[in-house]
Amino acid sequence: MKSKTRKAVLGFLLMSFVIVFALNTVIAQFVDVTEVEINGLTASPNDTGQTISVTASETIPVLVKFKALENASDVKVKVYIEGFKNEVSDETSRFHVIKDNTYVKRFSLTVPSTLDFDDLTEELKLLVRVSAREQDSEEVFVPLEIQRELHSLNLLSVDLTNVVVLGDKVTVDVVVENNGNERLNNVYVKASIPGLGISRTVYAGDLSPEQDISDDDINDAVNKVVYLTIPKNTVPGNYELEVEAYNYDASSKATTRVVIEDVKTG
Repeated sequence: MKSKTRKAVLGFLLMSFVIVFALNTVIAQFVDVTEVEINGLTASPNDTGQTISVTASETIPVLVKFKALENASDVKVKVYIEGFKNEVSDETSRFHVIKDNTYVKRFSLTVPSTLDFDDLTEELKLLVRVSAREQDSEEVFVPLEIQRELHSLNLLSVDLTNVVVLGDKVTVDVVVENNGNERLNNVYVKASIPGLGISRTVYAGDLSPEQDISDDDINDAVNKVVYLTIPKNTVPGNYELEVEAYNYDASSKATTRVVIEDVKTG
């Protein structure tokens, strides 16, 4: 009887040791992410009580600070925001870390446009993942709240005929969006080629903060086409083309290039 009891105790101790060893193996970390800084504001990782506010469409700097708990090779740090059609992310190239050393990595993320979400504000998470060869990845998060500026215009797309001949027209197709909190009245779209001294402005109308599905005249975005005629005495070459959407309260600019060729004769 004593023998059976002794075996049972030994079996229990052995099983406990195996479970503890397995748990330690699973939760073992090779790095400790100690600090995440977003737009100059410092946050403690995984702290749900601390939310950092960022503005739609802006580009924000992100700093990640971590300590190596083990030597590791092929380490990579990635920061990203999930839940959007186009991935919002930035990452480092691979590097090595040495135990007990502290490392700082810097990133740049462009916050999604308000076209990607419905409300005036949206709660999301900035995720930070540190991975390495033969190590379990370490991932932490920082709560974010994306919100709109009071007055803001965004050029969602600028498409044009990239190559034109002398005397022809450059067709500039522009989609402009109100991604602010307030209605924008009397919005204009201007296209110009400063090197040639030519420009044209078209009226885009009024843009509301949100699209009204019950009224086709109330929209948060509009598509306009601007035509620029190339003078016949223009010197062929590459020219900078500027597009600006603006009204009294806000403006947004974009720059692209157009190739102007001489007329080809057969």
